[in-house]
Amino acid sequence: MRNTVACWCLFFLLFGLCSRDKAADLYGAAQAEEAQDDRLSAEATYERIIREFPDSTTATKARERLATLRSVSAAHGM
Repeated sequence: MRNTVACWCLFFLLFGLCSRDKAADLYGAAQAEEAQDDRLSAEATYERIIREFPDSTTATKARERLATLRSVSAAHGM
């Protein structure tokens, strides 16, 4: 499973070199991490989006998703 996450992250990293919207690329990587049940990596990627692109619409989506992940984690005692 971790190899799959690593492959997706590599894909998004390489794709990001060609893309003009790095924040959106990172958001896609975070979504892939979530799909692989790698919540901690997804949270770190959302935090990176918020830190590096604070005024973007993608950062707004990342804040919302991060809040959801954290509330679910808190509800389940994680």
